Amino acid sequence: MSEVWNEGYFTDVGYTYGYYRDISPTFHRFCLLLRGFASNQRMRAIAQTLDRIAEGRLSNRVRIDRRDEIGQVEAGLATMQVHVKVMIDDLTQAATLMHSHSQGLHQLMSQLMERFAQQSSEVTGVSSAVEQM
Repeated sequence: MSEVWNEGYFTDVGYTYGYYRDISPTFHRFCLLLRGFASNQRMRAIAQTLDRIAEGRLSNRVRIDRRDEIGQVEAGLATMQVHVKVMIDDLTQAATLMHSHSQGLHQLMSQLMERFAQQSSEVTGVSSAVEQM
């Protein structure tokens, strides 16, 4: 028996041994990412978050765990969501304050109208007393 393990076989071709990176799913995703095709799953998640924000649901958790362009988009989306929520809270607080002020003004106007009616009746009484003199 021969000491050479490949005796009788054609094994000197470079593509018949080792790791085949061309069939690796990770390598394929990396190539797609380099060509500008990001993970469809992440893009769908970003689109769903945008839809929820458009519907007024502002308590979404935005996952930010990347440092590439998609991570920057996710960070911007999270920042925008926080700012929109703060603006809505500010508007709600301002509307509540305006409502309480308008109720106070309504009460003041009611008191003024009562005083005007009272003064009008007093002026009418003085006027009739002057006519009688």
